[in-house]
Amino acid sequence: CSKEPRKLPPHQAEVEAIQQNSTQIFYKVHFPNDTNSLLEVTSTTTNKELRCRIASFLRLSSADGYG
Repeated sequence: CSKEPRKLPPHQAEVEAIQQNSTQIFYKVHFPNDTNSLLEVTSTTTNKELRCRIASFLRLSSADGYG
């Protein structure tokens, strides 16, 4: 399954990971109950994929309506 080419430049977190010779990129997700979690992402992770992972993490039946 191929993805479309980027339309925007790399995110600052991605640039910092490259500058530190790291292949891991973590994204801090804040939840409504004032908790947060670090999720590992890649340079090709889409918003939709991240929403689905969060929904799965929270054991939600669907990621619809979350952004």
